[in-house]
Amino acid sequence: MSALVSVLSTGLSSFSNPSQIGPMYPGVGVEWLLVLILFLAWVIFHVVQFRGETKEFKEIAEEVRKRGVDNMMNAAKTKDDPFA
Repeated sequence: MSALVSVLSTGLSSFSNPSQIGPMYPGVGVEWLLVLILFLAWVIFHVVQFRGETKEFKEIAEEVRKRGVDNMMNAAKTKDDPFA
C-alpha cells in the first residue's frame, strides 16, 4: 500500500507556499499543440462541409435548370405530401 501511495503522491508535504508549486496536471506545456490540432480540425471540418454543400447545391441547381422551376414545384407535390 505504501508503494501505491508514493507513486500517487505529489511529493508535497504542505501547500503553504503556492508560488513554489508548479502546475499539477499531465501534459504541461502541450496546450498550444492541442489548441493547434483542434483549430486545424475545425478548419478542415468546415472546408469539407462547404465543399459537400456546394456540390449538393450545384446538383439541385442543375436539376432545376433541366426541368424548369414550375416542373420542379409540381414534382415535389406527391400523394405522400400532406400539403399537396
